[in-house]
Amino acid sequence: HHMLKTASGKTTSVKGKGTCSKINCEFLVGVTVQSFDSENSNRDLHMQKVTKAHEFPLATVRVKIPSNLDTNILITDIEVDFAGKIHIYSKKEIKLVETNHVLIAEGQFDRELDKHEVEAPSLLGVSIKNQVPIEFNLKFSLL
Repeated sequence: HHMLKTASGKTTSVKGKGTCSKINCEFLVGVTVQSFDSENSNRDLHMQKVTKAHEFPLATVRVKIPSNLDTNILITDIEVDFAGKIHIYSKKEIKLVETNHVLIAEGQFDRELDKHEVEAPSLLGVSIKNQVPIEFNLKFSLL
């Protein structure tokens, strides 16, 4: 978000897996940074440069979920590895729904660029906001 304009990008090139024990399930989700598309190739190339996508091509997220969860709303920590820096976003909400051997996880949190040592791009000398909202909707097949 910038005072003059707002842009968003999305990707559907997400890969992930989860493993469960008696105590918890741990999920790892990865996405290639270059797969994000804002429908403006110049902006996308600039984003890849400032996020060091050629050096750190993959962004990953790790989440642990208690195996005996008895609610559809989980408050948990989300570990994000982006641009070569790991930061833990504490106490974030994830909505979980399980139907027909499919687990759907959805939610939103603000990724902070400075926590990953990414310098916020600027337009006309004014930087974009440090907080970048991340929305996710993931589906896992349960085996």
